[in-house]
Amino acid sequence: MAYLSPARPIVVRVEASFLEGLSADLFRNTGSGLQPVHFISRTMTDTEKRYSQTEKDALYIGQRTDSTFTSLEHQSSRSSHPTSHCSHCLKKEKTVMRPPLGIDKRVMGMQDVDSEPIYEPGKDNADPLDYLSRHPLPEKGKDAIKSVIKYVLKAKHVVVEDQIKEETCRDTQFQKLTARILTGDWEYHKKDPDIAPFYSE
Repeated sequence: MAYLSPARPIVVRVEASFLEGLSADLFRNTGSGLQPVHFISRTMTDTEKRYSQTEKDALYIGQRTDSTFTSLEHQSSRSSHPTSHCSHCLKKEKTVMRPPLGIDKRVMGMQDVDSEPIYEPGKDNADPLDYLSRHPLPEKGKDAIKSVIKYVLKAKHVVVEDQIKEETCRDTQFQKLTARILTGDWEYHKKDPDIAPFYSE
């Protein structure tokens, strides 16, 4: 086992068993190879057990509720995660091809992390995470993906909302109309060129 170092490259490995659970690990990339930093596992819900194998492997994003996986957000170097499913590699690519909605939801949850999926075809029969995925720990936490997606979508519109507020304050006609609507004193301002188009007796 090794300590997590924000300056060193991090590799995220994940394994999903057929009907049991999920396991994931953080590895630190060193000159002598990969050193494990942290292991986690959890049981899949009844709904998740009916997912395709590709979607099950994408569920590791839900593991980021763990405090150690949250630390990926503070990495100064980009993290990577090998995957045998090329649909996971469509995360940040602007391409005509789109992954299934279930996977698309999961990869959106990683938009706040500088992470690069790496396609590695084939299966490693000596994967150390195989045991953890078949003997998972009970899941007690909550899925934070919805919160992450809402934050990402909201952040895209923050600039637009600020611009609308700023321009609204500069619009003298709009400000006059707002005042008339709030006070109801249309009669006193019906000859105002800015109010006249909106006033009718």
